[in-house]
Amino acid sequence: MQHDEVQGKVQLEQSHMQLQEAQEKLNRLVRDNEELKTEVQELLNSSVLNTSRRDDGDGLESHSVSESFQKSQIVIPEDFESREEMEEFIHSALTRLEEERDEMSRRFEEERRLHHATRQQLSAVSHEQQQQQHHHEHHPHDHHDHHPHSTECSDGVPVEVHEALRVAMEKLQTRFTVLMQEKVDLKERVEELEHRCIQLSGETDTIGEALLHMHCIFHLYNYHV
Repeated sequence: MQHDEVQGKVQLEQSHMQLQEAQEKLNRLVRDNEELKTEVQELLNSSVLNTSRRDDGDGLESHSVSESFQKSQIVIPEDFESREEMEEFIHSALTRLEEERDEMSRRFEEERRLHHATRQQLSAVSHEQQQQQHHHEHHPHDHHDHHPHSTECSDGVPVEVHEALRVAMEKLQTRFTVLMQEKVDLKERVEELEHRCIQLSGETDTIGEALLHMHCIFHLYNYHV
């Protein structure tokens, strides 16, 4: 009987130590969870791109992009009731970021298409101007009032038009490049958060096992007493 009492005390001391370890793990888990929520919030805030800082007066779809991202904001919950809910939320955030990336890629290709169409139109206008100029040179008496043309490139398109298109396209290319890099960074951060969720899930399971083991020890100790 005395041996059982000594053994019970030893088990009780061990259970107290395990309880302290479990409490420390639980506290660390709570802190990590709060940090995780903060990082997710920062991630979601950074996904709402502030395009106004990139406009610089180029006037390229700044209004539509701003409205689109305002509509795509994701509201983070005050708390997660389960690990599955947290993982589902992060997967949803990742999906939304990928959708925004694809949408911006589509818009960039549309801008390139419009730019190409504009160049074709300018080329057609230039060709028509060259034909008119050729006609004037061979029939100088048909048109006495010949207005001087603005400075033109070799293809007949005004230099100002070429320069404006070049500047607009460079700004668009820069904006798209920066945006795609931001999306890559955001995706990497989400993957890192998913990995941390898996780690936190493992710690939660360990805490649950420790508490169950401690409960069994208390039950055995009370039984012997």
